[in-house]
Amino acid sequence: MPKVTVEWEGKMKFSATDESGHTITMDAPTAAGGDNTAPTPLSLILMSVAGCSGIDIVSILDKMKVKVEQFNIEVEGERVDDNPKVFKTVNVVYKLKGEHLPPDKVERAVKLSVDKYCSAVHIVNKTAQMKFTYEVNGERFALQ
Repeated sequence: MPKVTVEWEGKMKFSATDESGHTITMDAPTAAGGDNTAPTPLSLILMSVAGCSGIDIVSILDKMKVKVEQFNIEVEGERVDDNPKVFKTVNVVYKLKGEHLPPDKVERAVKLSVDKYCSAVHIVNKTAQMKFTYEVNGERFALQ
């Protein structure tokens, strides 16, 4: 069972350490009393969606013997106005580049990740409407 320990470092800054000893810092924007020195906890949620699904996609494409040369992910979330200010929409764009990168295999990998494997996506989609698109060598596709 995953476990983290979070320690307050003053003002609105916290340091979180997982069971493997990996540490990440969180802070609030200056408007919320922080120093804006690290990602906010909600930014980390969006990063988790990208990281979790990205790991899946790379792994799936590797099993398909598809070589990816570049891969980045953009995630944008819009929050509701009232507390708790959960995400109401989250848009994810996967951008992959490679010489022999078939769009149908990329779509299959993305679908497997977001529909079956990525826990972070499944957590966020409990409150947010999620939209997924992917680009292969600059050509954009909507996930079907």
